[in-house]
Amino acid sequence: MGGYSSSFQNVTDIQLFVSYSSTVGYRARDERWSSVLEYTGSSFNSLLGQTITIESNGTIPSGRIVFIRAAARINYDTPKGSGTRRWNYNKPLEVMVP
Repeated sequence: MGGYSSSFQNVTDIQLFVSYSSTVGYRARDERWSSVLEYTGSSFNSLLGQTITIESNGTIPSGRIVFIRAAARINYDTPKGSGTRRWNYNKPLEVMVP
């Protein structure tokens, strides 16, 4: 990684992606229901090790099957200097909305 800094551990945002596609993620998400929690500086540090609650925007219609996935980013861009911060995703989950 090179040039390590303790600021790399700063979580900058957590996003909930919602999609009809099982490849749900940044490029495959429905903006109506996906949401974001943003953090600045070291404001997330006190939440490390805690359960984070994030909810979808709006109401997903009843009877739909959607895929959800959460992702977090830290204050590190790859390649260095590019400004591109990568996502750390969890496994997508299929959800039947009652």
